[in-house]
Amino acid sequence: MPARAQAKPAAVNVKQIAKEAFIDGFPMVMNYTIFYEYFINRSGAEYKAPLNHLYNTARAYTPKDTAIATPNSDTPYSSFGMYLRAEPFAICNPRIEESRYFSVQLVDIYTFNYGYIDSRTTDNSAARNTIAGPNWTGEKPDGIGKLFRSETDFSIAII
Repeated sequence: MPARAQAKPAAVNVKQIAKEAFIDGFPMVMNYTIFYEYFINRSGAEYKAPLNHLYNTARAYTPKDTAIATPNSDTPYSSFGMYLRAEPFAICNPRIEESRYFSVQLVDIYTFNYGYIDSRTTDNSAARNTIAGPNWTGEKPDGIGKLFRSETDFSIAII
């Protein structure tokens, strides 16, 4: 039945639909807000760096950092926002001492953690990995250890 011929939805259905839309959309809106504040809004108080550039916060986060709630308050973080619409993004890391732990968390705008480059999953060896957006159709280049696929054109890496 065409949409215009359907009966008006009951108020209870509209309320349920609105609730589900809010629950489904809220994480994306909030994550894009963080992405925007960190990597796009150059005049904002939370701006970190341009897209595709590494930024290091050389201190632990405090309550004065209001764009995002951090997992813990005793760890300095680095991050970068990736723009994946035009081409994939390469991440290279040196060999990390075996006694040290490192982690690069890959998060898409849907807030899905789609990959980790870290001591657990890719080991501490020197590596070249690539992150590609949803519309990239190329082949994994030679010399690339792992190809990670983001479901969105914007992605955040948290180190």
